[in-house]
Amino acid sequence: MKCDQLMCYWVRDSHDPDHYVCLKCNEERHVNHSATPETFVMLFFLGLFLTILLRSL
Repeated sequence: MKCDQLMCYWVRDSHDPDHYVCLKCNEERHVNHSATPETFVMLFFLGLFLTILLRSL
């Protein structure tokens, strides 16, 4: 069930402080995860693109 996440009542899992569950729609969220290698690659290429774009101006 999809619900408006602004109206969710998020509760923290007592066994995993980075795990939250919405009591209304049972959606799960994990916070404070370390970034994946794909994230670093994407940020690298984004930075490279912005550098090239700014140098061409």
